[in-house]
Amino acid sequence: MIGMQNISNRMGDVLLALGEAEKANVQPTRIQLQKFIYLYDVLGQVVGTLKLREGHKTYRNGPYDAAIQNAVDCLAFRGVVRIAGIWKTASGSTGTKYALAMPGQKLTSRLRETPEFARKVQVAKLVGSELHELGWSRIVDLVYAEPTFVTTRPSGWGSSLSAEDGLVVSTAFIIAIMRRTVDMLYPSREATPEWIAERFFAYLDDYDKNYAMKIGTMET
Repeated sequence: MIGMQNISNRMGDVLLALGEAEKANVQPTRIQLQKFIYLYDVLGQVVGTLKLREGHKTYRNGPYDAAIQNAVDCLAFRGVVRIAGIWKTASGSTGTKYALAMPGQKLTSRLRETPEFARKVQVAKLVGSELHELGWSRIVDLVYAEPTFVTTRPSGWGSSLSAEDGLVVSTAFIIAIMRRTVDMLYPSREATPEWIAERFFAYLDDYDKNYAMKIGTMET
């Protein structure tokens, strides 16, 4: 059972994600939207600016949180988000892509100016900036390279993803190694959120290009 509080919380995340997509002139599919918010949650946790968010679990298309799709549906019903495209996939399911409607653009602008959302806005910008460089078309492959998902995926569908767990091979574990390396080699350099985001996505990029086993996806 998905609580209404979880869905309400996810509405802000969806708007910030769509706002970053709009900057890149991208209308993300439901899968890309899920993946953006997963990266946003992971990065926010390891940077230490966002609280742990439960909900992401392994699924056939990678990390999935049902509250995100429920939030998108609620926003679309209210006219805040618009369905920018819909089609039948090769598997017979329905593909959808989304964009901010005019009310959504105005609401997102207000969120960006709200002090309570400052940390979320910062992390969304970091993810959006890295995807602008690497390409939104690669977002699924980048998520499949994320250490927590790589480690947890063999457990099967429905396994919880704990990116902040530094005691197992996770994003937190990888970032901790990066931080220690910087401390040893460059004691005066601070591991800022921008530095962490850059190294995190460089790691995903390298892993995807050189080590990842490509997994077939079903666009829904």
